[in-house]
Amino acid sequence: MDAGEEWQSARLHTSARILRGLRTAVSDLEAVAGILDDISNACRRGFFTPGEDERLWAWFASFLSVREGLWEIVDGVSDDLGHDLCQIQTRNEWRLAVLGFTAAALLVRMDKLLVGQVARTPPTQRKLNEACPLHRIPRKQYTRIFESLTNPDNVLLVLQALNFSRSNRNKLVELIDDEAVGEFVRALPELEHSIDPGIVRYLFRRLRYHWHALRRRGASAKQKSAFHLLEASGRMVAEIVDSGLPNRVEAVIDQIEKIVRPGDVLITRHDFAASNLFLPGFWPHAALVIGTEEDRARMGVEVSEGQCKRWRGDKCVLEADREGVLFRSLRQTLAVDSLVE
Repeated sequence: MDAGEEWQSARLHTSARILRGLRTAVSDLEAVAGILDDISNACRRGFFTPGEDERLWAWFASFLSVREGLWEIVDGVSDDLGHDLCQIQTRNEWRLAVLGFTAAALLVRMDKLLVGQVARTPPTQRKLNEACPLHRIPRKQYTRIFESLTNPDNVLLVLQALNFSRSNRNKLVELIDDEAVGEFVRALPELEHSIDPGIVRYLFRRLRYHWHALRRRGASAKQKSAFHLLEASGRMVAEIVDSGLPNRVEAVIDQIEKIVRPGDVLITRHDFAASNLFLPGFWPHAALVIGTEEDRARMGVEVSEGQCKRWRGDKCVLEADREGVLFRSLRQTLAVDSLVE
């Protein structure tokens, strides 16, 4: 065996060891009785409790981690073998093909578990489409997986893989006692059976995906409409303020200008702003003192050209109002009724 073959064999054994662990992890993930009980209780109640929420997210985070590991093996085998499985000749190439098929089959099995058992109800689907910063899960992961499982191109690849495994069974059985891939060869019939899409089952699942996507688009349109309505209402409310009363902070603005420093946070209140009605507590607003141009130069703060154009002159405060997040002068920020620093 030359150096290249030794290196390939070492990589193959490493991939086989990783795949062995991932296969065990898939079996662990398939023990979903507790998760299904939580989902059933949440759907009956109308919401997930914190405990149910955390258990579902922990399961889904493990699911995504295992899924990513399987994809890495599939991609690695694809890079080594290319896409033409008819060109396989050496023993190591056949062993790689076994690893690739096993990883791909486990991927399909996992996705069917998610779509067919765990996330069958709309509340669960909506939950798993949320982002979960704690587990570093981005939005729309359930829809992404559902689309991948029912994508016609992916289904065609699965069928090709099944045909390859069945038509080359005699060749693959020769590896049944192989120390690296033997256990995967023995599991081939079970894997083939678990991922065989079946035309009727596939069409039904694809129909379910289209219905799910249609509902999501409708919900998204409603959310956007509600957001625009609330945004417009919020801007109108923010403009309702009785400006006829004397400003109580005006008398001490000169003193405040002398003592504020970059990094200070100003907590303010307009007594007669209508938006106060919808905000809890006495202090509804905050602003960050970022300093003047001189302060910026003294501290060695470098900003972009666009920021320089907006952060100049008497602009020394960063705050958000109905127009967005703006650079403002301290006197504008302090045109309020109450202030605490």
